[in-house]
Formats: sequence, structure tokens, C-alpha cells
Amino acid sequence: VLDSPGPPTNLKAKEISKDSITLQWDLPHLDGGSRITNYVVEKRESTRKAYSTITTNCQKCSLRIPNLSEGCEYYFRVMAENEFGIGEPAETTDPIRASEAPSPPESLNIMDVSKNSVSLAWPKPEHDGGTKI
Repeated sequence: VLDSPGPPTNLKAKEISKDSITLQWDLPHLDGGSRITNYVVEKRESTRKAYSTITTNCQKCSLRIPNLSEGCEYYFRVMAENEFGIGEPAETTDPIRASEAPSPPESLNIMDVSKNSVSLAWPKPEHDGGTKI
């Protein structure tokens, strides 16, 4: 049967930073009887209903998506294309947050010492990782 391909498999985030996410996936189990020519990749913010196209001509099984808003959560979907058309999408089940770990506190101060404890204080880190600490 000649048809459009099935959905890509194992779609996941490979790398996450404060303003980009790198997606990775595997070839579809079914190619529709024709070589996969490219992938279409789309995103949507978790607060929106509509997807927007990132690219219609991805040649590899991975893509870095730049220019994301730090702290925002995104859903992604990837569709394989062959000469017969664009196949069903593989979608991320849960939203992925564009973020990175907060920076460490700069100066740690000992405020009080007792026989069994010590009280410490420090200023908030310069970078909060995109979410409230």
C-alpha cells in the first residue's frame, strides 16, 4: 500500500535551555512505501490551542528550536513526509518548559551558631531558572 508515512516514534526533548529546546525522534515504523523526504515540526504554547509551524523541511531526526520564552511551557509535534503526503503527528504528551537550573547563591553568611545547629543566610541567586524559587 502506497500512502503517507506513520508518525515518528520516540519523540522527546534531548536538551533544554532557558530559550531553546532540542527535540529528537526516530523514524516512523511505516514509511508508506516511499522514502521519508523530510519532517514538519510544529509548536504551541501550553496556554494556546493552535500550533504554529517551526519548519516544513527538517532533514534529520532532531531539531533545535530557538527563540523560546524562558519559563513558558510548549507542546511539540512532528510529522514525516514522503511523496504521498504528510503523515500523522507524533506529539509530546506533556508540555516542556524552556528553563535551566537557577544559579547558585553568591555569598553564604553564618548568622548564628549553637551546639546543635547553624543558621545561614544568602541573597537570592542572579538567575532563577525561569521560575520562582
